[in-house]
Amino acid sequence: MTDVEIQKEKEGKTAEAPKTLMDEANAAAERLEKANERHAELLRQQEELEAKRRLGGQTDAGKETKSEFTEEEKASRARIKAVADSVGAEWGKKYE
Repeated sequence: MTDVEIQKEKEGKTAEAPKTLMDEANAAAERLEKANERHAELLRQQEELEAKRRLGGQTDAGKETKSEFTEEEKASRARIKAVADSVGAEWGKKYE
């Protein structure tokens, strides 16, 4: 049952209220059953989409990871570290 059908059903009901506690409980149980059916339908759809995504190759598995830095990147990092160390040493001397 879709949200539209549920809304139409709510609007279509008359102003007649349940008369006994048992009627109220039965109405609540019916609403709960409908909500459970809708939840089960959404869960099936979600599982189907997840299966399609996995079978379609849209997962993280198989992606190449960059584990090593190139020589240029290593040299650049070394230069930056050397400058940072020298600036840090000079800054520390000023405020001793």
